[in-house]
Amino acid sequence: MVHSLTSGAARALASFVHGLGALALPTDCLVCAETLERPLEGPICAPCLSALPRVEAPCCSRCGLPYPAGVAPGLCGDCREPSRPFRRARALTVYEGPVRLCLHALKFRGRRRVASLLGRMAAERWMGSGELEPGAAVVPVPLSRKRRRERGYNQAELVARPVARIARLPLLTGALVKPAERPPQSGLSAAARRRNARAAYQARLPARFEGAHLLLVDDVFTTGATVEAASAALLGAGAASVDVLTLSRVPRAVL
Repeated sequence: MVHSLTSGAARALASFVHGLGALALPTDCLVCAETLERPLEGPICAPCLSALPRVEAPCCSRCGLPYPAGVAPGLCGDCREPSRPFRRARALTVYEGPVRLCLHALKFRGRRRVASLLGRMAAERWMGSGELEPGAAVVPVPLSRKRRRERGYNQAELVARPVARIARLPLLTGALVKPAERPPQSGLSAAARRRNARAAYQARLPARFEGAHLLLVDDVFTTGATVEAASAALLGAGAASVDVLTLSRVPRAVL
């Protein structure tokens, strides 16, 4: 009887708290625009969240590039080259349709809670499965000072916070920097992205993380130019190896 009363009280409290959340937070789902029943749980309703296209097998065993159904697993063309500096990369979703809408809202409309919701899901999916090694610390891909000042936040850092919390690892926000502004990567070809990202990042690791494995976090993996340049900087600063976790992966057909 006591347990029943306690459970009932807990449900009533949860309902009350979510009611307050509905008053304080945007209450429409980012994807379907229907009213959120539980807005404190995030800006995407449960049906839309479960329907987001996930990266599933088959995919590249190294960079996580989604393959069409029926393609044999193995390395993609880019990953057959030995020059990719990261050990392994994985993403939660495929960058299409509703995922693109959500990540644009995160980057350009200030919808920061997209990062915490999807960041938590990405960490639980890939670190829980053992595909990615958490290592010693989580490092977000940085923005330049100018871009961060204009946006007001770094979306990769927002994603990295729940990842670090779930992995119970320190978040190294100052270990990797982007000292100069570069043209945006969007709209550039794969080759131009690599030229644009080359030597764009500088890293300086605290002594206790030299020789350690690190987890690099960003919002989207497109060609890999950004995470390659960031991984190379971390390796040059003394990291032993780098894994990459992103919210989304752009399929080859979109590049």
